Amino acid sequence: MRSSGSATPLPLRSAIAPKSRTSNAPSPLQSPLRTDGQHGGLASYTVGQRRGLGLVSRRPLYVTALDPDRNALVVGEAAAAEMDTLVAEQANFISIGALTGPLEVTAKIRHSHAPAPAVIEPLGQPSADPAEQLAKEIPGQGPTAPPRVRVRFAQAQWAPAPGQSVVFYQGDLVVGGGVIARPQEA
Repeated sequence: MRSSGSATPLPLRSAIAPKSRTSNAPSPLQSPLRTDGQHGGLASYTVGQRRGLGLVSRRPLYVTALDPDRNALVVGEAAAAEMDTLVAEQANFISIGALTGPLEVTAKIRHSHAPAPAVIEPLGQPSADPAEQLAKEIPGQGPTAPPRVRVRFAQAQWAPAPGQSVVFYQGDLVVGGGVIARPQEA
């Protein structure tokens, strides 16, 4: 008789916890007005999530922010998860040499998301050390693409989630992309 070779499935939290930079320890679950209880570990949640919060409310509640510094999960109503500005790190540009100023694009914050009009602009190097910035120049091409970019959408977008990719387009051309660092209020 042949073994099926299938592994015993692990619960999602058990599989993610060793690879996560966030704590998986129970910690405060907060709304903007009060602490509502405890969550099961930040690695189990994403911005925009509604299910599995274990909260009872007259209105639907969503994850609006993850605060790894305090290991706190912040929840609120749907409008609190909409953002019109975000910062992308690890920016990479494909069809342009470098982003030197504001550029009109359409941007997608998830695979199934419709491209939305936005303006991207460089935020510069995260390091304040000019020598380190000069070391990142490519001979004959000047500075490399800035690793951080501000993305301002024409209209607020639903739940841009830190750690997810944002991709920039001009028509069918991929301009570049980055990793969502943190949503910001304009």
